[in-house]
Order: sequence, then structure tokens, then C-alpha cells
Amino acid sequence: MFMSILDNTIVNVALTAMERDFQSNINNIQWVVTAYYLAQAATIPIAATSELALASKRLFLMALAVFTVGSLLCGISPISWAPGRRSPPDSIPGASGERGRHALSAGVGAGFWRVPPIERAAASAVISIPVLIAPAFGPTLGGLIVDSSVGWPGIFFLNVPVGVLAMALVQRVVDPDPRRASEAEERRPFDLPGLFLSMVGIVLVVYTFSIVSQTNPRSITLDNPSGDLNGWEDPLVWRC
Repeated sequence: MFMSILDNTIVNVALTAMERDFQSNINNIQWVVTAYYLAQAATIPIAATSELALASKRLFLMALAVFTVGSLLCGISPISWAPGRRSPPDSIPGASGERGRHALSAGVGAGFWRVPPIERAAASAVISIPVLIAPAFGPTLGGLIVDSSVGWPGIFFLNVPVGVLAMALVQRVVDPDPRRASEAEERRPFDLPGLFLSMVGIVLVVYTFSIVSQTNPRSITLDNPSGDLNGWEDPLVWRC
């Protein structure tokens, strides 16, 4: 949870540097953050189902591994270190890192249900600690890294030691997964159309809110170089 929120706040600090290095504009670079929310929204409905299939500890470790390796790949990617960094902004920070983050969120959600109901209030209080701490660390660390000689690609390396330590602690501290679901639960039919519709629906709703606050490129003129926001009147908003 700490890593997931820390990344979000750090990336916000790095957006201006990314915009400059890729010679892009804020509308394109904003997709670094928008893609994060869209993919996270899409994976939320599948968290509980994934736990039934994989068991929560295994799911969490797999998600954490993808998250950590994905962050490392983002940090060492040739796109991040290319001279002039003129690659298309849509390519950053890399699909592997984004998918890893959302897999981690699904793992956190699935693992929470292993806590006995009587202890969930206390567990919620513990989970809220990184939610409060990470936003304080993110902008500070992000600013230091972006202004250093490493530059904004260095923000992705922060996840690697934290991820490795977390995997070691989970393997050592968290109890083994309990017995798999009963035969009756395993035979229960899975609502695949419902899952598909909910994932698409959630993504479209989140995407709609991002469209509303983006600048309409058709509104940029010599007299209005900043352009106007799409707003709620934009046809694409209502189609989504």
C-alpha cells in the first residue's frame, strides 16, 4: 500500500520534467497518471475472484513480484534514458510497471479478507498508516530525485528495495494460505459477462472524469493559447 501511494505522489512531481524531456504537453503526459487510475479501476472487481483461484498469500506475492520487477524495468528502460527522450509519451512509464501496481492493489484487497471479522477494524487502522505517511514522503523524495543528476527515471528504483524487503517479510511472517474453497464453491458458476461489463463500466466512468478536466486541443488558438477544458458538454464525455 505504501509503494502504491508513494508512486502516485512521486509521479505527480515528475510530470513537469517528463513533459520537458519528451517535448510534449500536459495533456499527453497526464496519461501517465490517468493510465494508473484506469488500470487500477479495471482490476478492483477481479480481486476477490483472483483470491479464490490463487489464494491470498500467493496472489499477494505474485502481484508484489510483478510490481517490483515492473518498476525496475521502467527505471532501466531505454525510453527513460534515450538521448533527448523524444519517444512517444504514451510509452511511459511502461505497461509492466502499471500492471504490476494494479495487481498489487488487487492483492492488498484480497488479502484483507483473510483477517477475521472481529479484527478488521484494527486491521483497517493499520492499513491507514501508509495511506497517511506515503503522501508526505512522495513529493519530498520525488523532488530530490527529479532535481538530482539521475533525473526522473530514478523514481522507479525506489520500489525495488521496498518490494524485495516486503516479499521477504510476507514469506516469513504471513501464515500459509488456508485450505482451498470447498467443492461446492469451486463448482459455483462464474459470472464472466458480469465481470467484463463491470470492468468496462468502471474504466469508462473513471475515463470520463479525466476527459472533463483535459484541455480540448481544438480550442487552442493564437488568441487562446491555453485552450478550454472539455467540460461536461463534450460529446465524448456522454458517449463514455
